[in-house]
Amino acid sequence: MAGDGSYRAAGAAGVESETERLRRQAAAIWTREREALGRIGLAPGQRLLDLGCGPGGMLDRLAPDLGRAPFGADLNQGLLRNAPAGRVVRADGARLPFQAGVFDFVLIRLVLRHTPAREQLIHEAARVLRAGGILCTVDVDEAATAFDPEPSSWPALKAALAASAVRRGGDPIMGRKLHRLLVAAGLVDVTTVGLPVSSDDLPPPAFVETMLAPAARQIDADLLDGPAVRRGWDDLRAWATDGGGFGYALGWMAGARKPDDWDTRARP
Repeated sequence: MAGDGSYRAAGAAGVESETERLRRQAAAIWTREREALGRIGLAPGQRLLDLGCGPGGMLDRLAPDLGRAPFGADLNQGLLRNAPAGRVVRADGARLPFQAGVFDFVLIRLVLRHTPAREQLIHEAARVLRAGGILCTVDVDEAATAFDPEPSSWPALKAALAASAVRRGGDPIMGRKLHRLLVAAGLVDVTTVGLPVSSDDLPPPAFVETMLAPAARQIDADLLDGPAVRRGWDDLRAWATDGGGFGYALGWMAGARKPDDWDTRARP
């Protein structure tokens, strides 16, 4: 949204591969996310927008709890071609083609970490919410990602992944900042829920491929050269197949309510 930023799903083959990864990711943590969404305020009958919906992995999962089909928006046309037809629109998240106050719940899931326009996305999401509606954000804190035993190449790979993302306007520790961003946007009654995921939840090979997304990550050669990058991913895949190891990643969900006087609270 608002440009790819630190995210990449290029080319037809890349789009298809990333579509499958995103769907596996949504399935892997859905039970935990579903419970957290209920705590944040998801309820039957709500008119929901999934902002940055990608191939729509969450849309079908959300519909039964809502009792109606949610809407989706994304800028990536390739991913949208794989989304459920009829209720998705190609749009820049910072300039949504919706009137103010038309949604009860807006979900921004694993998007803010990739874009430098995060404040604009949050402001625009709040604009299309009705007064009293809920804005819910989900993102990871990659500083918490860890492996035991730790491959010797992981610290360098982890540092290069983070630095490369920051160069592109991304923020790999976005999860810990969600609470503050919602408050700064003029929203109230913030609720934050932790979403830990480990190799106990997913088989270790799936944990590496699904949670770390090697094919969708960009690493600048001056930070870590090609052979070192390949060695880093190979070492993680070897860790995953050796057995006995434990991997851990941490996400956060933060939701907040749009107050009646949001127009006077919000920063432009």
